[in-house]
Amino acid sequence: MKKNFLFIAITAVLIAASIGTYQYFRSPSKAIDLDSVFTGSSLDFSRQFQSGLIHTNDVVQLEGEIIAHEEHSLELIGGLLISRDDIESQKWPKSGSHSFKAIFNGVEVDDFFGDTLYRFNGGFLLDQVKFKHPNQSNGEE
Repeated sequence: MKKNFLFIAITAVLIAASIGTYQYFRSPSKAIDLDSVFTGSSLDFSRQFQSGLIHTNDVVQLEGEIIAHEEHSLELIGGLLISRDDIESQKWPKSGSHSFKAIFNGVEVDDFFGDTLYRFNGGFLLDQVKFKHPNQSNGEE
C-alpha cells in the first residue's frame, strides 16, 4: 500500500515538473500566428479601445498612414506606436499606408504634449512594400 502511494506521488511530481518546465521554456506566441481581435484602421482603434472591446495583450490588425519611423518601430496616424518583432524579416517602410499585425501593450499619456499613445509590440508588416523605382528604397523619394 505504501509502495503504491509512493509510486503515485513520485509520478505526479514528475508530471507536474515536466509540464512546468515546458511552460517556462516554450517560446511565446507570435502575433502573426494568432487571430486578430480587431481589424481596421488606425483611426478607428481608439474608439474600439474606449468602448472596452480591446484589452492588453490582444492581437490586432491595423492599417494606417505612417507619420514617423525609427530603426525598429514606427508611428501610425492616431498615435499608434508599433515595435517590430525580433524575427520580422521584411524591411519596414518609412512612409505610406500599410497593414500591420501586432500585440497591444497598453496606453500611455504624454505628459508634455498631452497626447494619448497606444503601444504595440511584436509587429509584423502584412503587405509587401512596393517600390516606385527599381533603385528606390522603402518610401524614400
